[in-house]
Amino acid sequence: MQDESMKSAESELDEERRLDARVVRVLERVAEVKISADFAARVAGLVPARRVMRESVRTTRIGYWVMAVSLVVLVAAMVLVAASRSHGTVGVLVEWTLCGEFVGLAMWLSIWRWRSGDAS
Repeated sequence: MQDESMKSAESELDEERRLDARVVRVLERVAEVKISADFAARVAGLVPARRVMRESVRTTRIGYWVMAVSLVVLVAAMVLVAASRSHGTVGVLVEWTLCGEFVGLAMWLSIWRWRSGDAS
């Protein structure tokens, strides 16, 4: 009886080893890649045709005008804050903030004009 149980355990182990070997063979097999001869032509046929682009694009220069108007508004605000009679901490803080914004916008505008070639 013990002999039969040992034989059945050995046969189960042998079956597991064969199954493991079979799984390993299947996993180690290199896949075969097949690309049809007309694959490139089919993919090129799916790509839409190129549209003709306009040669000239009209620039609106909205950003330039917004920056220029902002500079004028900041100068007016700085004059109003400087002319006010209360120069407490808040007034000085507002004035310096407006000055910083003015300098930042002026630098941005000058760099933008320099890069676009509008410097005259």
